[in-house]
Amino acid sequence: MVNELISIIVPVYNVERFLDRCIKSLMSQTYQNVEIILVDDGSTDNCPQICDDFAKKDTRIRAIHKANGGLSSSRNVGIDAAKGEYISFVDSDDYVAADMIERAYRAIASQNADLCIFGIKWIYENGAVYDKVASSPMCDEILTKSQALDKLSRSDYFYYVTSVNKLYKRTIFDNIRFPEGKQHEDEFTVHHIFDSCSKIVSIKEDLYFYVQRDNSIMHSCFSVKRIDGVYAFLDRCNYSKRKNLKELKFQSYCQAYSLAMTCLRYCDFYKNKKKLKKMVRDVVKADLFNLRNIKLFALYFKKKARTSLSLMKFKLYEFKTFHRKKEPGVVLVATPQHGNLGDQAIVAAEYKLLHNIFPEKKIYEIPNGYYSAYGDLIKKHITEKDIIVIDGGGNLGTLWEWEDDKITKIISDYKNNKIVIFPQTCFYEENSASRIKKNKIVYESAKDLTVMLREKQSYALFQNLFPNTKSILLPDIVLSLKPQIKNKKRKGVLICFRNDRERVVANEVKKQIADYLTQNGVEYKESSTVIDKKVNKSNRERELKSKFEDFSSSELVITDRLHAMIFAAITKTPCIAFDNSSKKVSGVYDWIKDNKTILCLDDADKIADNIYRMLSCDAKADDFVYPTEEVRNILNDKN
Repeated sequence: MVNELISIIVPVYNVERFLDRCIKSLMSQTYQNVEIILVDDGSTDNCPQICDDFAKKDTRIRAIHKANGGLSSSRNVGIDAAKGEYISFVDSDDYVAADMIERAYRAIASQNADLCIFGIKWIYENGAVYDKVASSPMCDEILTKSQALDKLSRSDYFYYVTSVNKLYKRTIFDNIRFPEGKQHEDEFTVHHIFDSCSKIVSIKEDLYFYVQRDNSIMHSCFSVKRIDGVYAFLDRCNYSKRKNLKELKFQSYCQAYSLAMTCLRYCDFYKNKKKLKKMVRDVVKADLFNLRNIKLFALYFKKKARTSLSLMKFKLYEFKTFHRKKEPGVVLVATPQHGNLGDQAIVAAEYKLLHNIFPEKKIYEIPNGYYSAYGDLIKKHITEKDIIVIDGGGNLGTLWEWEDDKITKIISDYKNNKIVIFPQTCFYEENSASRIKKNKIVYESAKDLTVMLREKQSYALFQNLFPNTKSILLPDIVLSLKPQIKNKKRKGVLICFRNDRERVVANEVKKQIADYLTQNGVEYKESSTVIDKKVNKSNRERELKSKFEDFSSSELVITDRLHAMIFAAITKTPCIAFDNSSKKVSGVYDWIKDNKTILCLDDADKIADNIYRMLSCDAKADDFVYPTEEVRNILNDKN
């Protein structure tokens, strides 16, 4: 096989926290004959310097700096600069498998194909797998252009329409460029790309890791730019008409119509009257229907009008949640729906505490998915007399940036309300000046904001960075829970380690722990406080109870997860906890350090001795007394 040059084009814009991982995944490709073209699109953070530094380290890397023009502009600049016989696009906040290029190139070469498509794995930044957009998996197959075009109307649509999970022959782009200044650039180009191919090969394995940076959070405003998507589908519709592709023509028009209806529903009509009227005229002008296919059209929307169904779902939620809302209440905004039971325990504890403090008030919960999709619609039900509560966690600062963005968005949305943020960890990496400045403006814009911090170091940092914002030091709210658990005989060790970016325990230490337990005849099992299912108000208590029983039936818990340590404390289970980089484990441990059944370690030194000691521990754990009155005073303005 000829070792041909392959150009990897990476548009870069304000992704300094992710760029290093992305570039390193490209540098470590098993296929070495690559050029990596970093197109800096006028970034205002440290990305230009990062690009230049990598270009100095590796001769295969070129850094191109340009004025901001958007994703399409950056890709086009990269195409023009590319010297390779093949091209691949990688978004700068994503990363790829080490053998992505090699696998794709071998597939193209073996079949004399023009294009290779491979699988995508959607993941959260913390490493948890995100539900794929496509409902059907990829297959190993060889496609003609007409078969590939047919995929654009199927359930695995996402795999085929996006530009990033592909390796292209360079000649495909002789007459194709991405539309600049528009969203939905992939929808505009994919059918033209497929049309230029004679043969397309696909690989079912997930070789591209698509990072869901913002957890699908904070897209509450439906931008008028989504109109670009309508025109992308109309372009595909016109293309299909010219090529006599009846099924694709029909599906494309249905997609255009559906998105157009969504734009009319959610875009501010009076601010965008001209654009929306023109969109309606263009959709009507493109009407492809006659009497004989009206039934087919109706069937399509019966099965696929997800926007309408989603709106109906919200209307039901709206009715059940806010119907006949008369008196001011307490509103928990954007609560988690994922399987992190630590986060779910926070919400459960907040509920109990709020009901204790306000037995007469209605407690409203707005799940994150609803707040994300319908934030503007929800706001009409919230008055300035309602208390806005933001759930606690480790979300202030740069540890999980999308969570920090969510919090500042909520504060901005309800700045005239009383807002209380339950105990948080505050952590900022170096070079976070711009985020700190932005957050300071948001915090100080709020009329009545109180931020609770759960460790001394977080409290000190927050006071130093945001001296004009009211803050208070309080324990993690989960420490207030007192689970009702049936007494079971304890048996064995429960091991609960992280596998995301906060992971601190090396594989060697894990093996050391497992070997020690095996050699001493101690049974153990691995568990996690993160489960692979959606959790919300309906099943929260059930899932937490099951996990608490798991902990309470163990002789010892070994963990580097904060809430695993807390779950051990509230179930009175001996525990060895390892601290993490943000020091939130040791920080919260300070509240319970008098509990002789809980031990916090900075490292794995003498782990065996500590395991033996904690397994032999006969100390009784006292109930932790949570300072409820301090929270009550904050919520009742008595502080």
